[in-house]
Amino acid sequence: MAIKGVGFTSTKNFVKKYGRLFKSEGLGYDLIISCSEMDQLLMSASFQIPSNKIKITGFPRNDWLNIRKSQLPSDLRDAESSLSSKLNGRSLILYAPTFRENKSGVYNFSNKEVKELNSFLKENKAVMGIRSHTYSKYNGFLNEGSNFLNLDSKIYIETQILLRLTSVLVTDYSSIWVDFLLLKRPVIAFVYDLNSFIKERRLNIDYKNIFPGPIIHKFSDLIVELEKALNNDMPESLKRKYNTATSLFHAHKDYNASARVVREIL
Repeated sequence: MAIKGVGFTSTKNFVKKYGRLFKSEGLGYDLIISCSEMDQLLMSASFQIPSNKIKITGFPRNDWLNIRKSQLPSDLRDAESSLSSKLNGRSLILYAPTFRENKSGVYNFSNKEVKELNSFLKENKAVMGIRSHTYSKYNGFLNEGSNFLNLDSKIYIETQILLRLTSVLVTDYSSIWVDFLLLKRPVIAFVYDLNSFIKERRLNIDYKNIFPGPIIHKFSDLIVELEKALNNDMPESLKRKYNTATSLFHAHKDYNASARVVREIL
């Protein structure tokens, strides 16, 4: 989901650097899947692909979000059991930031902030799992104890398994929150570098008016919003935004995307 500038919807410098690659990539596809009309339009613009090549099927990965654990493939079932064991009854706060050029993307928590976050997690019987972008590397404060978990893609290949167990999602310009909408759980945008990121990549949507959760810029607000989220303290205005965003980004909410993709292929 092209929330941030991708392909030809990126900044001029980015397009100048990778434009030829974007164009050749788009020409190589006969069929592309999307999750909604909004996604279809963004993909068409981002890769200069005719919209009739882009079918609104929903994403097969999201079929895994709401099925019984027993229905999962054995490797994903084992991964979920492994993570459940580590959580040991505690709530999972998943921090999943997107990629930045030459950066990890993960906020540079100070020692004081790590201690404050650690105390908050202990008091609220919660764990923070950090999943940096596939192209990023981050170790940071993960050695601070059992209240922080490394949920790197090398350890947990399938993100949807993490989302199944996530109580609160903290992200930024990543489209992971679009998938998470289907679970109807709280999401927080921690955009500490909003202005610089817009200059680097651009955003394809009106983030302030569409994002279905609090948008914060500093650590002190993160603690406040996490406490609200864990207590399910979502104001009516955010509930309405949540429902609007879900309708905007998900044409199908029935967990049958895989079947629709198969029909399109056949």
